[in-house]
Amino acid sequence: DKACCVIIATNTCHVDEKCNKTEKNCLKDKCQKTSVMAEATGVAKWKSRNKKLPAPSFTPTHAPSNTPTTAAPSRNPTRAPSNAPTPKPTSGPTAAPTTSTPSSSPTHGPTNAPVTDTDTPTTVPTPTPTVHPTENPTTQPTPPPTTAAPKPKPKLGDSTVYKYTDTGNTCSIEDDTHVQVHGPLPLADKRNVVIDFWAFGDSPYDFLVDTCLDDDGNASTCEECAVKNRDMEELPYPNTCTFEGEDFDCLKESIIPFMNRKMNGGDGAFQVHVGDILKGSPDGNSRRCTEASFDSRARLFQPAKNFLLINGDNESNECFGYEIKEASDPIREMWREKFGKYSFTSDFPTITGTGGERPAISRVEGNEEIFGFEYKNIAFFGLDYPAGDTYITKHAPKDLNAKFVEETLASDSNCALRSIVLFSHIAPRSLVDDALDDYFDECGVLPTLTVLGNAHPSTYCLTKDNERLSLTVEAFQSGPVLVSVLRDPKEGGGDYFHVADSHLVDSNSKCPEFA
Repeated sequence: DKACCVIIATNTCHVDEKCNKTEKNCLKDKCQKTSVMAEATGVAKWKSRNKKLPAPSFTPTHAPSNTPTTAAPSRNPTRAPSNAPTPKPTSGPTAAPTTSTPSSSPTHGPTNAPVTDTDTPTTVPTPTPTVHPTENPTTQPTPPPTTAAPKPKPKLGDSTVYKYTDTGNTCSIEDDTHVQVHGPLPLADKRNVVIDFWAFGDSPYDFLVDTCLDDDGNASTCEECAVKNRDMEELPYPNTCTFEGEDFDCLKESIIPFMNRKMNGGDGAFQVHVGDILKGSPDGNSRRCTEASFDSRARLFQPAKNFLLINGDNESNECFGYEIKEASDPIREMWREKFGKYSFTSDFPTITGTGGERPAISRVEGNEEIFGFEYKNIAFFGLDYPAGDTYITKHAPKDLNAKFVEETLASDSNCALRSIVLFSHIAPRSLVDDALDDYFDECGVLPTLTVLGNAHPSTYCLTKDNERLSLTVEAFQSGPVLVSVLRDPKEGGGDYFHVADSHLVDSNSKCPEFA
């Protein structure tokens, strides 16, 4: 994990420690190929050994109920990586000139301000630091304390500093506490924004509700639909339950219309849901995965502009009828039919005179849960990693996620990509890390953001480990976050990630009332 000495020549020797940066040589031999781009330009590059994706593997908690009764939380442990069968992938994202990766400096920085219908998404300034009393008094007289004048509040549109800062806040994922980081600010005219998008997940989770369809397919009520997980066998199967309660209504009437309005105004190119569109059952016997419930969710997401869905365990491997030893089954075929064909139907917004087109989405044939696209030299990947054991992670001969990432990145022979964004319900397995590392060994380490769900934090959590960032979104009735990919305009500047929360209430059970 320490710095390596890289000199431009094929198979140059370098080492993990004791590098002489000034003389550009090393004390111990260790061979590694230098990047194609470095050899072509003749410019020496300093790289650091890449670390694995920092995000932990989480197990799902369950939402507070939308009725007076709450369900007991249930979690499925995420298992170790394994391999999966290789269906024929379609062509993946293409790529643009690589640049040096950005540096970070953990200092206290701004906190997020809400994104509203009238305000441009941004953040509020650094709070004035508190003055701590002297712990060890002396006999000398103490001069009167002085208080530093407050710094002027930064305004969106002023210059921004291209580095990550420690917000001074923490966020919790299960029992672990993480330092919340903050990326550089988008400028008022968005001239440093390459693309932005909306992210949310783990909703709707309604289950103690009696909504269903009658024999003619019309909305009705069925008392037997409202069951807790411990009483799952009391739910008839098949059934016509639709599980449309407060979470469903919040998405339908508040959150999705809000994102659509913002996108119409130029904020956000697409919307991505990172999985779990039903309440699950950790015993793998959920009878909520039916044609009626899947159709209900398809109707819910139909108005969402440029919508993408990541597969979650609650609608796949926790469902009654999921065949973990088989490459497919009726549950997965139903998911692929209803959610595996999404493509962009609207052009992306034009930012400072560029953009305006919509990229094509490539999906793995036979496993359409896995997809990718490229936009302005950013590679985006949608991965199929629900929580718990699946066919891909447990029984398949090869991991299709890793294969798709590896083949897509290998097609970027000119090292043109500038950054990478991964969408996954839980943290990707190590084979995906290996595919990224192979690319980074050739082209240099790129800023990489992984957007996750599953953990249900009360506030979003953005953490950083070297050039790897992990964003865990909130759940249930929480407002979405707007993620911006920024590009430092100076020569050699890299890509950065900024997150703005649309609703600053630290709660998953209070539906936002957007203006």
